[in-house]
Amino acid sequence: LKGFTNPISVQNLDDSDLDQLGVVLPGHRKTLKVMSNMIASERNDPETLATHKAFRKLDRTYWERTKVPSHPYDSELPIINPIGDKNLRLMLVRHGQSMANIDKELHLRMADHAIPLSNEGEIQASQAGQKIRDHFVQTHGTLAPPKGWHCRVWTSPYVRARQTAQLIMENSNGWISDIRENIFLVEQQFGLFEGIDWYRNNLKNFPYELDYYNKCFSFGGRFWAKVPLGESRFDVCTRVHQVFGSIHRDASRHGINNVIVVSHGVTLRAFLMMWLHLAPEWFEEESNPPNCSIRVLEDGVDKGYIWHGYGESHSSIKIASNDLSSSALLPVSYTHLRAHETGRNLV
Repeated sequence: LKGFTNPISVQNLDDSDLDQLGVVLPGHRKTLKVMSNMIASERNDPETLATHKAFRKLDRTYWERTKVPSHPYDSELPIINPIGDKNLRLMLVRHGQSMANIDKELHLRMADHAIPLSNEGEIQASQAGQKIRDHFVQTHGTLAPPKGWHCRVWTSPYVRARQTAQLIMENSNGWISDIRENIFLVEQQFGLFEGIDWYRNNLKNFPYELDYYNKCFSFGGRFWAKVPLGESRFDVCTRVHQVFGSIHRDASRHGINNVIVVSHGVTLRAFLMMWLHLAPEWFEEESNPPNCSIRVLEDGVDKGYIWHGYGESHSSIKIASNDLSSSALLPVSYTHLRAHETGRNLV
C-alpha cells in the first residue's frame, strides 16, 4: 500500500501496521473498498482471494478501533439482556406554564424555541419534581433511591422544556440520575400559522395554503393537514417514533427502565399514540395534557395520570390509584382508546 511510512502487506497485518493504518486509513477507506471489490471479482485466483480477505480484515479492524460510544457515560454502564416494554415505566410530563401562555403576542416577537417558563411555570416544574419524588418514595418504600437505580429524563431542547426538566431533577431528591436532550421531542412546527390570529392574516396573505389546510380539516383530517412551512401531526408522530430506539437501547443495554419524557402538548399526544399503537382518530379526540401533568405508561400500558398539573384542562383529569392498577380512574379520553381496542368506530 502506498502513502505509508513503511511498506505494508495487507495479507500479513500486525499490530504495528494497524497502528499506522489508524492514522491514514480514514482518507483511504473509500479507495480500499473499491480495490477490495475489484479483487473480489477475481476470486478464482487464490492470491487475489487472500488479498481480498485481508482488505476485509483491515476494514473491520479500523471500525472496531475507531468507533466511539454514543455518550461518554454509557461506556461505564453495564450491559444486560433486552427487556422490551416489560418492566419499562415512562412518565410523560408537559413543560410548565410559559411566557407565551401569559402574553399571547409573544410569538410575534420571539421564536418558539426560545420562549422560557414564566415564574409560575418554574413553580409548577418544581412541584412536578416533588410529585415524581413522592411517587417513587411511595412505590419503593424508601426515601432514597435503591442501589443500582437509574432514572433518565429525555427532554425537548426548547428553552421551556429544558428549564422544566432541570427543575424536576433538582426537586427529585436524587431519584433522577441524568438528563438527555432529543431534537425529535420538540413542539410541532406551525410554520406560517405560528402565533395569534393566524386565520385572519393567512386568509389575506396565503389563501391557497389556507384552502388546502381547511380541505383536510373539513373532512376530519386535521391529523394529516400539513401546515405551510411547518408540520402536520402525522409528521410529528413520524419523528417522535425515532425516540423509541434510544429509550429501548437504554433499557436493554443499561437497565434504565425508568424514563421521564419532558415535551410539549402535541408532541406528547403523538408519543402516546405511537407508543400504544393507537389510531389518528384517537389523537384528534385526545386533548393536550395540562402543564406539568404526569402521565404513566408501564409495561406498554397507559396507567393514566398521577398528577393533573395546571391549566384550563386540568380539571378534566382523573388521577389513577396509587398502585396504578385501576383502569376506571384514567383520563376521560381513555374511553376512546378502549373503543379503538374493541374495534368500534371513533368518528
